[in-house]
Amino acid sequence: MNAGSDNKLLMKLTIAADETPELFRALASVKDARRRTGRLKDLASKGFMVERSGIGISASEPAPRVAGSTAEGLRHLPPGDTVASMLDWEHS
Repeated sequence: MNAGSDNKLLMKLTIAADETPELFRALASVKDARRRTGRLKDLASKGFMVERSGIGISASEPAPRVAGSTAEGLRHLPPGDTVASMLDWEHS
């Protein structure tokens, strides 16, 4: 990881199908490299919000709805989509 400037990170990242198969499939299905990068940023941002909220999620548990919610509000939401369906960005 290199710091390109004070306001930008330049990273080289490898996502292996055998380590994170659902994430790999979700990103591999986006053929345009810029859109794929945008999708990864979107997933990272949502994951960071969930992590900050203190909610633990495994791939088989229902995930909270994140869009438009505050971190505090996430604790009170009913179960929503699964993590696998959240990865299916192209169809949302």
